Amino acid sequence: MTAADLAALFAHAPDPLLVLDRDGRVAALDARVEELAAAPARELLGRRFDELIPQGVLDPDARLTLKRGDGSEFPVEFSVRIVDAIEGVAGPALVLALRDVTLRRRRAASLREESERTRARARLHAAEAERARWARELHDETLQSLAALHVLLASGERAPSPELMRERIALAQGQIEGAMDNLRGLINDLRPAALDELGLEASVRDLAERVQTVYGIAIETTVALRGSGAGPRRLAPEVETTAYRIVQECLSNAARHAGATRIAVEITQPAAQLRVRVRDDGSGFDTAGDSAGYGLRSIRERVDLLDGELTLTSGAAQGTEVVADLPLS
Repeated sequence: MTAADLAALFAHAPDPLLVLDRDGRVAALDARVEELAAAPARELLGRRFDELIPQGVLDPDARLTLKRGDGSEFPVEFSVRIVDAIEGVAGPALVLALRDVTLRRRRAASLREESERTRARARLHAAEAERARWARELHDETLQSLAALHVLLASGERAPSPELMRERIALAQGQIEGAMDNLRGLINDLRPAALDELGLEASVRDLAERVQTVYGIAIETTVALRGSGAGPRRLAPEVETTAYRIVQECLSNAARHAGATRIAVEITQPAAQLRVRVRDDGSGFDTAGDSAGYGLRSIRERVDLLDGELTLTSGAAQGTEVVADLPLS
């Protein structure tokens, strides 16, 4: 390689270049290396390259840190090309292309931080949506029932006859029973009692059997959880509840709205996560539209609360597949 060829290479290479002679000393460099190292060429030429490397290792697979003229260090990536002969350089020579990755690492760190902020906002939104749902349930059901009960008891107190009073009391008792049933339903929504009594696997199988009996749908259930001991394999309560609700909502959608005849439920534990997969052969829907409804929005909110991932695949006459990956740590 002639001196002119080397100058042309310096001028057109996308990354800063420097040349090491057979003794590993800097024999030539382009102006960009001076900027990168914050040192003039006269301070770099003739120096052994390992003097510029704090770790003293030249390995293309290693993360390399170089010293600037002011003593500060900066990370670089590099590639090496062996050239047998370069005019004016004792060969064989090494041509190193250097790339400062400080900015890239900063950008990567910034992207990670932004991603975490986005996920945190999603979790906060999901939590707020869940609280709003409970507020609506308590206001629309429980509070309204109590208000109606108050009116009923007040009217009974003013009843002109014992018979009418007993009638009002009977109505109030029915109102109380309805409110109690509603509260039991709300409590069960928070944490299904079956999960505490039976564990996730038995609860999901029991749920699938009940849906199969009521709707006459063939449901295949596979649950494979890692664990030890003779009792049911247990996971964190919030993970079990979310997994159960996902299956419950998917079964309800498939049976009541999609006209499915076959459903497959799979709960597995790959690596450090729980995977819930529910597939049906129902009518499907446009995932970009509004037909997914509240139920699937609720699933997404629950998954977001656990910082999990949800994948929804569906199409007209193609059935629906819901896959949720829930972190276990």
